[in-house]
Amino acid sequence: MPSAISCLAEAIRMFLALYEVGMPINMSDPDSIVKRLLGQDNIGIVPSYNSLHRANQSYPEDQNVYDVMYYDDLRKAKRKIKPFIIWEPLPMLVPINN
Repeated sequence: MPSAISCLAEAIRMFLALYEVGMPINMSDPDSIVKRLLGQDNIGIVPSYNSLHRANQSYPEDQNVYDVMYYDDLRKAKRKIKPFIIWEPLPMLVPINN
């Protein structure tokens, strides 16, 4: 499965090819693309029981989360990356009393 950054790189190549032949293009959020290319975006860490598919949409837009992963996917890098992780509380499920 291709990574989000490889999909972004492919999309940019397609946009540039269209631009080079004189076709108009429009990028809806060019600032987010620049942030991703420069590594200034955030990667969300989701619980292992959640699907990664569109999980980035559960983060507020101002957090600049365009890609997500599981914590276990960090493997040996966990120790180096852990100080940079900002943990947010998981939502609690509360039973309804009828």
